[in-house]
Amino acid sequence: MGRYNKRNLTTAFGMEILINILSRCWGVGAMSLEIARKTYRLKYVIVFLFLTIVCLALIVSIALFLPANSFGRDVAMAMVSSVTVASILGLVYEYFLREDIMKMNDASSDRVIEKICVENFSREIGLSGVFANANAFNYSNFLLHSKSITIVMNDGRTWVSNHESDIEDRLKRKGFKTRFVLINPDSPFLESLALKIGTTKKALAEKIRETTETLLSHCEEGSDLTIYYHKFPTTFSLYMCDERARLVTYPMARKADKVPLVVFKKGNEEAYYHSIERDVAALIKASEQVYPELPLLKSAKR
Repeated sequence: MGRYNKRNLTTAFGMEILINILSRCWGVGAMSLEIARKTYRLKYVIVFLFLTIVCLALIVSIALFLPANSFGRDVAMAMVSSVTVASILGLVYEYFLREDIMKMNDASSDRVIEKICVENFSREIGLSGVFANANAFNYSNFLLHSKSITIVMNDGRTWVSNHESDIEDRLKRKGFKTRFVLINPDSPFLESLALKIGTTKKALAEKIRETTETLLSHCEEGSDLTIYYHKFPTTFSLYMCDERARLVTYPMARKADKVPLVVFKKGNEEAYYHSIERDVAALIKASEQVYPELPLLKSAKR
């Protein structure tokens, strides 16, 4: 009997989860699902209560009308007693256990549905990874092995200083294309950015120039480096190669401390990578190329 009850409870729990998931997938509202559950529960209560009353009546009838110590009476009493116990257990389950099972079912269903939704959404937009701390991410593989990279940031001084060795090695390699897109020291956005991070416009402009000088100091003959200055109010950093785009968002009104890094991979047309790719192309088109200087700009300076 114990094994039978345990198996029934397990089956009921599994069925509840399945019903819950299917109901949500088919768009059944929470209110409709709750009403269905109450109706389902009421039916069971009525059935178990009816069986209990009938069994009790049978037990009384057996005791009154069948001879004592007869085989037929013992068999009938045993059968009716078993059904009575099952009916009482059913009533106890409906009143005391089903609510707890419902809570467990809802929690399990939520986890299953959330996982399904996240996996489907991630596959659709090409989300391939999320890292809690962008500063702890290892960029060495990105810098040393990606044939073509584009890096978009504001002043970039701290990041370039932290990865200067890998950048130097990259710039020495033939056939490795590197593009840096930094905020223009003359951008009107610089003033609000300086206010946000608690510095001055002049100090921030100097950081941008220092980043540019650091990059140029590692340039050799044959280094495929291009530096652009843009004037847009970007709210993220981007580290992009031919297969993946790594996005680091900034806080809106305070200096960044611990921020996540989100990775999107190249894939189908719906993949967010392609949207980022178009955005970068538009940003570069609207930017000023400061290295190498364009022939037209060189002649204009003369």
